[in-house]
Amino acid sequence: MNTIQIYKKEVSDFIIFDLEGVLIDNGERYNKALKAANPNAKNDSELKPYEKRRFWRYFFDPNLALKLDKVNLKALELFDSYVKQGKKVIILSGTRKEIVKTLLDKIKEVARKKGYRFEPYIVIWRTKGDYRKAPEFKLNKIRELEKLLGEPVEIVYDDKEEVIKKMTREGINAVLWRNHKNKKLG
Repeated sequence: MNTIQIYKKEVSDFIIFDLEGVLIDNGERYNKALKAANPNAKNDSELKPYEKRRFWRYFFDPNLALKLDKVNLKALELFDSYVKQGKKVIILSGTRKEIVKTLLDKIKEVARKKGYRFEPYIVIWRTKGDYRKAPEFKLNKIRELEKLLGEPVEIVYDDKEEVIKKMTREGINAVLWRNHKNKKLG
C-alpha cells in the first residue's frame, strides 16, 4: 500500500519587509540622483565609477529622502495587518542609518494619520563600511535573526529580484514587490 506523507513547513511569527522599494517609494529620489550623476543615463548600471560616486552621494542624502520619498500605502496596510495578527514584523534595510531613521519617521507620521499600527519589532540597517551586495547582506542578517529568534522567518518582502532569488534558493519564502503587483518566485 502506498502512503503519502506531507511535511508542513513550520510557520513563524516573524515577517520581514524591505524599507526602500517596499514600504517606501524612493523612485523620485533615485531619478534625481541618477540625473545629477549623468543626465543621459537610464539606470545606475550605466554610470561610470566617478558618476556612481556622485549618484550614491545624492541618493544617500537624508534631506532628499525626506523631501522626495513617499510612503507606500499598500505595503503599510499589509504591515498593519501582520501587526494586528500578532506577528513580529522586522524591517531589514540595505541602506544607511540616517536614511532609515528619516524614512521611519515619515512612515510613523502617515501611519498615525491613517490609523495604522506601525510597530516594527526590530529594525536592521547597513552599517558604515558594509559594501556587500544586497542578497548576501540580507541573507546573512536573516540567518542571524533566525539564530537569535530560534525560528525561521515566515516570509520576506523585497523589491530586488536578485534578493528574492537568493532567498528562495536558500529555502526562504519570499515575495517580489513590484509596482504594487507582488509575485512569489521559485
